[in-house]
Amino acid sequence: MCFSTAFGDDMKVAAMRKAIGSLVEVVKKAAEGHGVDRHLYAIFQTWERSKPTGDAVPALFADAGWAALNHTTISTSNCGNAVLGLFGFGPVVADGFGIGYIIRDHSISFCAASKHRQTARYLHMIQEPSHPIHMI
Repeated sequence: MCFSTAFGDDMKVAAMRKAIGSLVEVVKKAAEGHGVDRHLYAIFQTWERSKPTGDAVPALFADAGWAALNHTTISTSNCGNAVLGLFGFGPVVADGFGIGYIIRDHSISFCAASKHRQTARYLHMIQEPSHPIHMI
């Protein structure tokens, strides 16, 4: 909807604000420990640290879904210090991207890294749609 000419700038801004509001709520809940993935991770870590030698992994943690949940292809980190020029953050899995970013008053700086992916193309795909948004 944001790049459609069928919608005016006011509608585009409203849609963007709504999307940002939803993301802020998700991040807030995760920071408060309300994300299900962190809860499951805590249970897994508790089991790992207290398991008797030779115990089989519980079925939940042997499941492909658990492996997928813990394979973070895109991992991001905000530096929080606008004085820095760039901020790097490496990928947390071999086939992933690490993205460091700094939010400034009138811009955002990105620095992406990957081991075996098309990092420059990925950054272009982030940058290209940001121009129309910035113009609004």
